[in-house]
Formats: sequence, C-alpha cells, structure tokens
Amino acid sequence: MIDYAQARELANKVLSDFPVPEGVGSFVLLESVTLERPLGWVFFYSCTIGPELLAGNSPFMIDRQNGHVNFLGTALPVDESLPKLEKELAAELDQISRNAT
Repeated sequence: MIDYAQARELANKVLSDFPVPEGVGSFVLLESVTLERPLGWVFFYSCTIGPELLAGNSPFMIDRQNGHVNFLGTALPVDESLPKLEKELAAELDQISRNAT
C-alpha cells in the first residue's frame, strides 16, 4: 500500500517519462485538483508553453494498493470515466481476494 507522497512521486515519474514535444517547456502536475478516491489518487497535469498552461491531457489514477498507473483517457469526461475505472479496479481486487482464499 502506498501513501499520497509516494503516489505524487510516481505521478511525477510518469510525467518525466513522457516525451516532450518541441516547443513544450515541461509537464506539470496540477496538484490543487488532485482527487483522492478510495482506490487511489487521480492526478491531472498540463504542459507549459512559455508562461501558459495547456489543457486536454488524460488524467491518470495511481492505485493505492500497488502504485499501478491507470490512464482515464480523454474520450469521456472524468465524472464518467472515473466510476467506470473504479468499478473495473474493484472487480479486479475482488477477484484477487477470492483467488487468495
């Protein structure tokens, strides 16, 4: 199990592994909008071009059980994609628990 500080560190690692397109300064976490959920934390990020932040990036969840990264995508709003992801992760955890007994 990981805590928020470890999840934030993993999130920054995810961003540092992204290829940086020409003209983009860097990718930055938008920590003020991070969501804490029962299964983990949802991190939002942006990229900088000069002093400006750009929107439109896929948020991702860091699983508090194992630190796994799950991208939510951009096809659906977060309030639709997040419950779907949480349901899938909860089903996986339930299956793992059943297999362990």
